Amino acid sequence: MTARPRPTVSVPPREDVDAAVSAFEWTGRAGDIVFRAGDEASELVIVEEGEIELMTEDASGTHRVARLGPGDVCGERAMLEGRPHDVTARVTRDCRLLRLDDATLRDLLEHDPRIAVLLLRRLAHRLDDARHAFASTAASPSADASATIATSAAIPAATRGATHAREAVASRVPNPAPRFVVEPSGREFPWPDEEESAIGRVDRTTGHTPPIDFTGVDRQRSLSRMHATALRRGGTYYLRAEEGAANGTFVNGRRLQPGADTRLRDGVRIRFGMVDTIFRCS
Repeated sequence: MTARPRPTVSVPPREDVDAAVSAFEWTGRAGDIVFRAGDEASELVIVEEGEIELMTEDASGTHRVARLGPGDVCGERAMLEGRPHDVTARVTRDCRLLRLDDATLRDLLEHDPRIAVLLLRRLAHRLDDARHAFASTAASPSADASATIATSAAIPAATRGATHAREAVASRVPNPAPRFVVEPSGREFPWPDEEESAIGRVDRTTGHTPPIDFTGVDRQRSLSRMHATALRRGGTYYLRAEEGAANGTFVNGRRLQPGADTRLRDGVRIRFGMVDTIFRCS
């Protein structure tokens, strides 16, 4: 039997991408509402530039559940399931978004897959630019801290952003359990119910996964397989940096000495390699 030739999709050069997707773009300023909780979910939203936040509201006030930057996605689950949004999305930094309704997505996929490829390529270019900017900032020790945070907000790819948005919505009620909250995505990593728990990334050779696994958020592969240890003593929490851990562990900007236990309090900022987190226990 003669194999059928595999169809190919011709993708134009980068300079043609902007024109192809401009019809789906929306520009917002800080304070603008993208959609509100309770609104009919009719669009998938992709952040190209700037920043938006997802919020919920209850009797105790308004709560931020996620902060999304370039490459992140929101609204897809509600749209695909045909239910209203259960969060409000608001612009926190002037932004440019791609807003794709269900009909547009179906049309792209069924009648013009070339445009769908263009959208993916557009996101890939954005991610590439963000990585280069991040590398430049990381290479300069004198770089302003706020610039580093702003650049790191551009790292997540769309697929990871969709996962984070779903996780944030599912956990929109403040969680009292001890946990590490990754910035800027808001993704949470719970503290295991053990006296000692390793923190690091997956060992691809052995397949070993640490109890607190930051592999999915360590895009720069800056963590060691055994990077640090989380220690629980009664209701008190400590962190221990491990010998030989790449790129170090920092608490509120201070690098921890390997082997020494540092007590953690709610709200302290911890950086594992290039992964920025906030410790929460209340």
